[in-house]
Amino acid sequence: MPEERPRVLVTNTTPLIALTAATGGLDVLPTLYDRVVVPFEVAAGRRVARLCELTVTGSIGILIKARSQGFPLDMPAALERMRRHGIWLSERVVRFALSH
Repeated sequence: MPEERPRVLVTNTTPLIALTAATGGLDVLPTLYDRVVVPFEVAAGRRVARLCELTVTGSIGILIKARSQGFPLDMPAALERMRRHGIWLSERVVRFALSH
């Protein structure tokens, strides 16, 4: 059986702000990830994550993962709260989030 890798999220602050706007907090993160790393420079953080073979995801990816693992989440309401707090989401991203 393959060794289970730690669940690590490498992100900048924007998805964390969006997640807070969508759900009212960051309570879902410890459920989904063992560690959350927020690098000072976004581009460098993404490069390091890819070099370490970590998945790079944004706020919508976190919301989809949370819902798929049973976190109670009303996706349309979460997206609306994000937009109400000034977080821009393209219609394509909204359709993607609602279809998953």
